[in-house]
Order: sequence, then structure tokens, then C-alpha cells
Amino acid sequence: AVTTTLQEKTAEDKYADLRKNLDEVYKKIDKANSLRKIIELAQDAQLAQYVYFDNDTTVYSAKVITQGFIRLYKAFPELHGKIELLSTPILDQAFKDFVDQVLRAGPNTGKFSQIYKKMANMLMERAKRDPDWGDIIDFYKDKSIRKVFEKEYKDQIAKLKSSGESYYAYYWHYHKSVCLGYTSAWKSPEEFMRFWNSDTQTRFHPPNSKGNPYAIIYHELGHFIHFTYWDIKLKEGDQNWMKPIEEIYNRLIREGTMPDIFSRYAMEDKEEMVAEGFLSYFVYKIDGGEKPSQEVINLCEGILNKVLEYYGGGKQ
Repeated sequence: AVTTTLQEKTAEDKYADLRKNLDEVYKKIDKANSLRKIIELAQDAQLAQYVYFDNDTTVYSAKVITQGFIRLYKAFPELHGKIELLSTPILDQAFKDFVDQVLRAGPNTGKFSQIYKKMANMLMERAKRDPDWGDIIDFYKDKSIRKVFEKEYKDQIAKLKSSGESYYAYYWHYHKSVCLGYTSAWKSPEEFMRFWNSDTQTRFHPPNSKGNPYAIIYHELGHFIHFTYWDIKLKEGDQNWMKPIEEIYNRLIREGTMPDIFSRYAMEDKEEMVAEGFLSYFVYKIDGGEKPSQEVINLCEGILNKVLEYYGGGKQ
């Protein structure tokens, strides 16, 4: 028999409670019929420190994104709440750029000086530092500021909303933010799966993710895990931590086997190779999809176990 220590039992109880709560939230999100309700449920469940989707986000896409996060957290509860921001790209990219521009310009310059002054004063009153995501979201909700932003950034906003890509998503490690959404692919389950499945058939993305609406979330969270691993290894003084990953990448590119073992998109660079590996690994581990190659499993588990241990857990 295996003896469970009090510390391990406490952790098991903590994660059992978390999983139970996440199950309830998952069901509530499933029944939700408004974007506001989904944001509220996701924020209360601490899927990220800040959760905010722009009004153009469809209810369907918000459900897919938040439920994808829940599925991962249930499987690996140590990761729960470690993401700082979960949002749509317009808030992360365009509006953050607008705020930065205002701060650089100062309170008394620019075409809309009163709004600039208001924003600059609000920032200076709150903190002598760069604004955090809570500040950014508050500014975004302010109608007068939003009006100026939408006028000044009309072209950038239109470009984001009409992206020719089938889906639009990225992970930004500087703020530990995951941003997803905004294109035609997110309007309905059928449309999204049509785009995604087309990519899996050509091995642009791993074939085992065919029909899986959470695959793109798994890819972006794979970036989060990889970059967290990067931080941990550097804190430990390991300057050569990337070498084993580089060796795998270079060998598979040289052999021409990257599309077969990971995907065609994994050929982009080492970071995308790791993210595509985690996409395939999570589809297998969380959703019972086809098992990826042992090389993918070994790479992902080596990185993941280190991150889980860092966050207070053990090997999975």
C-alpha cells in the first residue's frame, strides 16, 4: 500500500474541491446565454486574474475559450489562475497600445487633450508604474475614453475584426495573457470546425486534434507552460535549458519529419514546435484523442512536470 502524507492529502482535498467547483462552473457556462454572464462566471472561477471579452465576441466563442481553460485546469489544477489576462485581441493589443500612446504624449497634448488628461491623471493617481490589466479594463469600460479610442484606432480595429486568418490567437508572456477570438471562424461550431479540420487534414495542425474545438486554446496554453519553464530554468541558473529542444527541432527539420511527428506549423520555430506538441498532448491526455508520438509525449511531460512542481504539485 502507498502511504499518503498529510501534506499530500491536503493537496488532494484542495484539488478535489477545485475540480468540483470547476465542474459546476463548466455547467453554468454551458447554460449561459449572454457574454456578460460568461465573463462573470469565468472571473469568479479565477480562470485568469482578469477576464474580459469585447462585445463583438460571440457567446459560442466565449464558451469554447472558457470551457477549454476549465478542461485544462481540471487535468492540471496546479496551473489554475496563473494566467494574468484572458481576453480578445483588441483589448490586449490595440487598446494597450492606445494607453501607451496617451502616456507618452502626456496630459496636455493631442487632438483630444481632455481625454488624454483624464487618462493620464487616472494612471498617475493609481500607481507610479505601468498600468496593470485591471486598470486597462477599467479604462476600456469608460465610454468617453472608448469613444476616442474607437475613432483614433478605427483602421487597426477594423483590421483585427476582419482578419483573413481562420482564427486569431496568441500568448504574450510579458503579461501572461492569452488572447483569442474575433474572426469568422468563431461565429459558430460548424464554421470553426470547418476551418480547423481543413488544417488538420493537411497536417498544418496535429491530425489528432480534428474535431476538437479546444485545440487552439491548448496551443496557446502550451506557450504559457513553455515560457514558464523558460523562467524557471533561468532562475535555476541553467543557461543551456533550450539546447535539448533546439536539438529536437534541428534534427526533425533536417530529416524532414517535423510535419509527421508534430505538424507543419511546428516548422515555424522552436516555440511553435513546443506549442503544437502540447496541443497534441492535451488532446490525447485531456480529451482521449489519438496518442501522439513518444517524442512529443517525452518533450511535453519533461517541460510540464517541471512547471507543475514549481507551482506546488507533483508529476502527472
